Amino acid sequence: MLCEVNSNAHFKNIYDCTGIDITINMMSYIQQVLEGRHV
Repeated sequence: MLCEVNSNAHFKNIYDCTGIDITINMMSYIQQVLEGRHV
C-alpha cells in the first residue's frame, strides 16, 4: 500500500476502506528509524 506523504494524508479514509489503522505501523516504523533499529 502506498500513502502519499503530505499534511493531509487521509488516514481515516484508508481505515474506512481497509479496516486497518496504518498510523500504528507508521509510528512504530518512525520510532525504529529514530532509534537506529531499522535496517
